[in-house]
Amino acid sequence: MSRPALLPALAVSLGLATAPALAQDPVMSSGKTTYPGDLKLGVYPTLDFDADEFGASGRVGYGFGRVDAEGRLGVSEGRFVVGAQLDLSLVETPGIAVAVTLGAHRVQLDRGRDLTGIDAMLAVSTSVSPRTDLYGSVDFDFEYPDGPGERFTRAHVVGGVELHLTRGVDFLVELGIATNGRSNHYASAGLSVYVP
Repeated sequence: MSRPALLPALAVSLGLATAPALAQDPVMSSGKTTYPGDLKLGVYPTLDFDADEFGASGRVGYGFGRVDAEGRLGVSEGRFVVGAQLDLSLVETPGIAVAVTLGAHRVQLDRGRDLTGIDAMLAVSTSVSPRTDLYGSVDFDFEYPDGPGERFTRAHVVGGVELHLTRGVDFLVELGIATNGRSNHYASAGLSVYVP
């Protein structure tokens, strides 16, 4: 994708990201980090099975080498979410990749107490063909409500497939299984576009 095509792609990504957002933010990332110097744009429609709600997650990221940085945005009626994360590659070989993610997010609600959260994830992926990766992760969101009240944790075990359609476009599909009562099962699919 050329740089002149970047603005329309960014506009589409941010537009889709303002679709109804979910409490469950999908992982949509394998154990691989973004190529150094590449800009990443991602849009991931998501179905929350427990809330019977459909929405989308939007992301913008940049690759620095073994580390990449991403920003996240979600909007729905009565809810605004913004977050950021760093992904660190621990292992990246032709056959397997392992990365850890640390981040933070803020949830503003029209009704109820706002939340501040810390994110932590471990992701592992393996290449089953030159154009296909399988990935799995364990994902934790530690939520801290404003004011008095108990903090709580959202936790998921996630499995997914990443298809490399071209050098700059990946299609991802994943299923998130909730591992506690404060989390929801979800399915997500979408595109990641990389601009050199």
